[in-house]
This record gives sequence, structure tokens and C-alpha cells, in this order.
Amino acid sequence: MKRLKNEEGVALITVLLFSMVAFGVVTGAYYMVTSHSKLSGMSKRYISEIEVARGVASYVIGELKNGTLQCNNGNTCCSTPPCTGGLTGTPATCQSGKTIDIHGAICAALGKTASSNGCNNVTACMMSRTDYTEIDPARAAPNDGVKVSVYSINVKSNKPSGETADIDVVVRL
Repeated sequence: MKRLKNEEGVALITVLLFSMVAFGVVTGAYYMVTSHSKLSGMSKRYISEIEVARGVASYVIGELKNGTLQCNNGNTCCSTPPCTGGLTGTPATCQSGKTIDIHGAICAALGKTASSNGCNNVTACMMSRTDYTEIDPARAAPNDGVKVSVYSINVKSNKPSGETADIDVVVRL
């Protein structure tokens, strides 16, 4: 084998190549750790918003069962009567500005700040209400049916950073 006469730069080039490879590995590891931390934080915030939306949905269902659900800053009864304060009315869709009132104590319990008509960054909307009479086919008299109401509710919870939870609930009472 023939040896080169001038080998002074070979060690330097070898060290530089190994340094570049090591730098690439360290940079890749750093990127993976930081991107994983960001995704983990986004996931945690999203799960938090899902829990807030589920909590509001549970509150709305409870108010429907009690017959005390109100909309539009207490101006409209969204439940089947009775409703507190003797209010009556037919719920309208959110597109026409009818939103479900969320009590300030519920906002605080869910970690949200209260606003004049509910929680900041949380909305609950009565999408529809359908009333009908269920008739038991085993009964002889068709007028002995049971009155039933079916409600469609939409709950949205979001953070200013962009995570949003959107839950649709259908309740039969």
C-alpha cells in the first residue's frame, strides 16, 4: 500500500465530519423533545376544554330536568314549564341569538371566568326542541300517551390559544 506523503489534514477532516454528525444528532434530539412538549401541552389544553364542555352539558341537562333552564339572560324559558320567574317561550336556534344562560358558580367550578350572560369562552345553545306524544301500543285508548320533549344542545368551549371543544347533546325528557 502506498502512503501519502502529506497526511497532516486527514485527522482534522475526520474530526470535523464526526463533529457534524454529532451536532446533527443533538439537533434532532432537541427538536423531538421540544415538539413533543408542544404537542403534549396542546393535548392537555384540549382535554381541559373537553371537560369544561362536558361539565356545561351536564349542567344544562340538570336544568332541563328541573325545568329551570333559561336563555337570553333570563328572558326566555328553554325548559318545559315550570320555569323560574314564570317565564314562557319557545327556544330558538343560536343563529337567531338564543343562548343558554350558564350560572356564574358553574363557570367558577369549571375554572372559567364569568361574564354577564355566562362563562367567558364557553357557549351553550339550544339548537332545537321537539315535543311529541308517545303512545303505548298495548293500551286501548290512544289519548293516554306520554308527552315527551327531545332537546338538541350544542356546547362549545375554547381557549384563546386555539384549542376548541365542540359537543352536541341530544336529551329526551
